[in-house]
Amino acid sequence: MKADRKTPLAADWDRYDCELNQQIVSIFVNLSAIRQAPSPDKPWLIRIPVRTKASSPAAQFADNPFGELQNRLIADLPDRRWCEFVGSLETGTSRELFFYSMSAKGLEPRIERTRAAFEHYAIEYRCERDSRWRQYREILYPGVVEMQGIRNKRVLRQLALRGDQHCIERTVDHDIYFRTDLDSTEFIRAAAEKNFRAQFVRILRDSARRTHPVMVRIVRSDPVTADHIADVALELLLLATQFDGEYEGWGCDVCTSAG
Repeated sequence: MKADRKTPLAADWDRYDCELNQQIVSIFVNLSAIRQAPSPDKPWLIRIPVRTKASSPAAQFADNPFGELQNRLIADLPDRRWCEFVGSLETGTSRELFFYSMSAKGLEPRIERTRAAFEHYAIEYRCERDSRWRQYREILYPGVVEMQGIRNKRVLRQLALRGDQHCIERTVDHDIYFRTDLDSTEFIRAAAEKNFRAQFVRILRDSARRTHPVMVRIVRSDPVTADHIADVALELLLLATQFDGEYEGWGCDVCTSAG
């Protein structure tokens, strides 16, 4: 059975770490919101920074210091048609929640109720116009490298659920898309120097990839331990960009024993 490199994006939330303003942050984001971003009926960005108070060890040392508070804030705000939660950004003792709303009015009384219920936290409220959803698209939404990291983890989770032993070498296939046959041919030649071989080249017709209709699948024998496959995927992603290509991801058969 083959683990699928693709994951449905309906109600698609995930978490990743990255460097922002010279510090490592953890971002939790609704990936599927990119389909509608920017949404013209929700031009207002609502920012709710939350931090644990210095005098509150109960909040600082909780297993999940912001989880319950975040759930309460989301539940207290108007429904998704009026105000949509798109993600959060966490830096240890603080978390900032981001919403896009139809209006800048009427939210503060709801937030005040949460403030009263969670006295161990400092909860602020900010509102600004962001009709282009720049905060979501440019800060919260993962870049190409971060998105590939998310995809790697998802395929590995599928494999683990089926009992896969990631350390076993097996044929791993990688899909890459190009604008022209020439680009794909030059990429295949460069990948061959790294011991990859082309399994097939296919011209896609009437597909969503109108700008990159040439699909190439290359294969090589590799283990799929997290660090190793991350290095392989990143190497191919960077190699593909040299030939104006788009790296889609990888897949492989489940291996439960070396035999």
